[in-house]
Amino acid sequence: MNKRLSTLPVSARPYDSGSVYERPAKTETYIGSNGQRYTRQHKAVWLGSVRVNGTRRTVTAATKTEAQRKVTDLVKRKHRSELPVGSRRTLEWLVTEFQKTKEHKAEATQFYYRHWSRDWIVPKLGTLTLFHLILSPGCDGSSHDPSKFPCER
Repeated sequence: MNKRLSTLPVSARPYDSGSVYERPAKTETYIGSNGQRYTRQHKAVWLGSVRVNGTRRTVTAATKTEAQRKVTDLVKRKHRSELPVGSRRTLEWLVTEFQKTKEHKAEATQFYYRHWSRDWIVPKLGTLTLFHLILSPGCDGSSHDPSKFPCER
């Protein structure tokens, strides 16, 4: 018998099936903003992960079976192309693109756009990604309703 063939590694799981592993319980000590020492207990939890278009999607569960079920659901959704891939474009980028499309407007209008974006929109919201803006809840904490934008009551 060929010894080399008998020692080849065997994959523990099928390709593209995701992985499930346990993160053990731990105790964390940290110092709060007031300088006081605090201790935080973290329970053991099962994690499952799947790679989708170069991004790792992770789920958590209390039991291994539940984590495996969630990973299986993620893999099925991945193959049906139902999982959205987050955009890394920011609101600052969108404002810049918007201003490029308004170069034909009067100088006073362009000044108005630049003023509001420079002094209010970009400093407050410019680092938010477009993906997070789409998923943000409504002003009252409910799910986002595009017909009530921005926060009409």
